[in-house]
Amino acid sequence: MSLAGKQYGTRAEADAIRNQLSEGDPSSSFFVFEKDGGWIVAKVPTAPSPNATGSATQAKPKPEADDPRDNAFRNIPPIGGGFG
Repeated sequence: MSLAGKQYGTRAEADAIRNQLSEGDPSSSFFVFEKDGGWIVAKVPTAPSPNATGSATQAKPKPEADDPRDNAFRNIPPIGGGFG
Protein backbone atom coordinates (compact mmCIF):
# COMPACT_ATOMS: atom_id res chain seq x y z
CA MET A 1 0.00 0.00 0.00
CA SER A 2 1.37 3.38 -0.98
CA LEU A 3 1.80 6.05 1.67
CA ALA A 4 1.49 8.85 -0.92
CA GLY A 5 -2.02 10.20 -1.47
CA LYS A 6 -3.20 9.41 2.06
CA GLN A 7 -4.25 12.13 4.47
CA TYR A 8 -2.28 12.68 7.68
CA GLY A 9 -3.28 14.62 10.79
CA THR A 10 -0.21 16.82 11.21
CA ARG A 11 2.35 18.48 8.97
CA ALA A 12 5.14 16.72 10.90
CA GLU A 13 3.63 13.29 10.11
CA ALA A 14 3.32 14.14 6.42
CA ASP A 15 6.88 15.53 6.29
CA ALA A 16 8.22 12.32 7.86
CA ILE A 17 6.38 10.20 5.27
CA ARG A 18 7.63 12.47 2.46
CA ASN A 19 11.22 12.07 3.66
CA GLN A 20 10.81 8.29 3.90
CA LEU A 21 9.34 8.08 0.39
CA SER A 22 12.02 10.39 -1.07
CA GLU A 23 14.78 8.12 0.21
CA GLY A 24 13.10 5.07 -1.30
CA ASP A 25 12.38 6.63 -4.71
CA PRO A 26 14.97 9.24 -5.76
CA SER A 27 13.54 9.41 -9.31
CA SER A 28 10.36 11.09 -8.04
CA SER A 29 9.53 14.24 -6.12
CA PHE A 30 7.17 14.24 -3.13
CA PHE A 31 5.25 17.28 -1.91
CA VAL A 32 3.18 17.98 1.20
CA PHE A 33 0.07 20.14 1.02
CA GLU A 34 -2.92 20.93 3.22
CA LYS A 35 -6.42 19.85 2.25
CA ASP A 36 -9.63 19.71 4.30
CA GLY A 37 -7.84 20.16 7.61
CA GLY A 38 -5.30 17.39 7.00
CA TRP A 39 -1.99 16.97 5.19
CA ILE A 40 -1.45 14.98 2.00
CA VAL A 41 1.78 13.67 0.45
CA ALA A 42 1.74 13.84 -3.36
CA LYS A 43 4.11 12.06 -5.73
CA VAL A 44 5.32 13.66 -8.96
CA PRO A 45 7.27 11.39 -11.33
CA THR A 46 10.18 13.80 -11.89
CA ALA A 47 13.55 13.89 -10.21
CA PRO A 48 13.92 16.69 -7.64
CA SER A 49 16.16 19.65 -8.40
CA PRO A 50 19.64 19.33 -6.90
CA ASN A 51 19.13 22.76 -5.27
CA ALA A 52 15.70 21.95 -3.78
CA THR A 53 15.26 23.05 -0.17
CA GLY A 54 11.90 21.39 0.47
CA SER A 55 10.12 24.54 1.59
CA ALA A 56 7.45 26.64 -0.07
CA THR A 57 7.59 30.36 -0.70
CA GLN A 58 4.78 32.88 -0.44
CA ALA A 59 4.04 35.58 -2.96
CA LYS A 60 4.68 39.15 -1.88
CA PRO A 61 1.53 41.16 -1.19
CA LYS A 62 0.38 43.48 -3.95
CA PRO A 63 0.93 47.18 -3.25
CA GLU A 64 -2.16 49.30 -2.73
CA ALA A 65 -3.19 51.44 -5.68
CA ASP A 66 -3.26 55.24 -5.32
CA ASP A 67 -6.90 55.23 -6.42
CA PRO A 68 -8.73 52.11 -5.19
CA ARG A 69 -11.61 52.47 -7.66
CA ASP A 70 -11.92 50.01 -10.57
CA ASN A 71 -10.29 51.00 -13.88
CA ALA A 72 -13.70 51.67 -15.44
CA PHE A 73 -14.45 54.42 -12.89
CA ARG A 74 -11.07 56.12 -12.42
CA ASN A 75 -11.31 58.53 -15.36
CA ILE A 76 -14.93 59.63 -14.80
CA PRO A 77 -15.09 63.12 -13.29
CA PRO A 78 -17.44 63.73 -10.34
CA ILE A 79 -21.01 64.74 -11.13
CA GLY A 80 -21.25 68.44 -11.94
CA GLY A 81 -17.51 68.96 -12.01
CA GLY A 82 -14.97 69.28 -14.77
CA PHE A 83 -17.35 70.46 -17.53
CA GLY A 84 -17.19 74.19 -17.20
